[in-house]
This record gives sequence, structure tokens and C-alpha cells, in this order.
Amino acid sequence: MGERLASILSSLQTPALVTVLLGMVGWNITHTVDRVVSSPIAEYSFRTLGTSATGTTKFVVELANLSLDEEFGGTEIYLRKRDGLADVTFRTPPKVIPRPPVYWGGKDAVTSFSPDGVALTIPYWPPKGELEVNGFYDGHDVPIIQAVLPNKAVQMIERNTLTRLVRYEIWILVGLTVLWLVKWTPSVGPLGPVS
Repeated sequence: MGERLASILSSLQTPALVTVLLGMVGWNITHTVDRVVSSPIAEYSFRTLGTSATGTTKFVVELANLSLDEEFGGTEIYLRKRDGLADVTFRTPPKVIPRPPVYWGGKDAVTSFSPDGVALTIPYWPPKGELEVNGFYDGHDVPIIQAVLPNKAVQMIERNTLTRLVRYEIWILVGLTVLWLVKWTPSVGPLGPVS
């Protein structure tokens, strides 16, 4: 059996093997993305923009609804101390900056504020919708971020390779196709293959 498989593989040309390999990679990307976006999922990125001499840190949280077809209605987003014990004290209510098609933001989005945490309500967060939350806190730790829909939790994933795969799936697949077309298809003239 092994010799037969080896003879089949050796008789195949490189373009055929590459085609099979690229097809497998493309299928795996599509399958992985479909499984990830089958439940409510949002991507976040937490960055600090510097700390003042008094210890106040400016922060930016970027949020994106990665779902392909699920709008998040009535989303509650919480920024709070980790386990309530962390060294984080919020100075002022943060500002929510919506990026179209998200339209709800500003100070209206802040539904609850205390030095221990902030609650934000986003009434309409469409697929691929993005938000930015800017604010200030005192302390040495980093607040945690949670999102909850009225009837279920949203899976919050920090920006990483998987979330980039979800965001850019179509471009990755198009790139694989173009790579295959450019590199492994024979040149074809008006009367057939060029030798």
C-alpha cells in the first residue's frame, strides 16, 4: 500500500500537489472561521497611551463584532477591576466613539460609573461594527473587559491570529487563489498552451 501511494505521489506533478495543499489550507481556514463565528464573538484590543506623573493612565479599548450575521442588540460592556481586588480606579466616565455603522456612543453609552468599574450599553452593534472606548484610570493593573447580551454572553477574544483570520478570511482565500493562479497555471496563448 505504501509503495502504491508513493508511486501515485511521484507521478503527480508539483502543481497538482500544490493545488491539493492550497485547497486543504483554504478549507481549514473556512472551517475554523465558521466554527468561531457560530456563537456571539467580539474582538477587543486594550492599549495604554501613557501614564502621567501622578499615575493616571490613558487607555483605549477597541471592540469589534466579528459575527458575520448576528447583530448584538442591547449589549452591556463592562470595564472593571479583576476580581474586585486589582489596583484600578477609574477617574472619569470613558468616552465611547462609534465607527459606522455603529451609531450609539459618547456619554450616552455610559449607564453606570464608579471608581471600581464602568458599564456601557450599546443598543445596536451590527456585524463587523466597531467601537472605541477612551478613558483614564489610576493604578498599576489593567481592567478586564466583559460583554453580555440580554440572553447570552459574548465571547470576548483579545486580538490575535485567530481574530485576524476571522476578519480577513476572504482576503486570505483570494490571496491563496491568486498565488495559485500566478505561480502554478501554465501560460495560455490564443491558440492554447505556450511551450
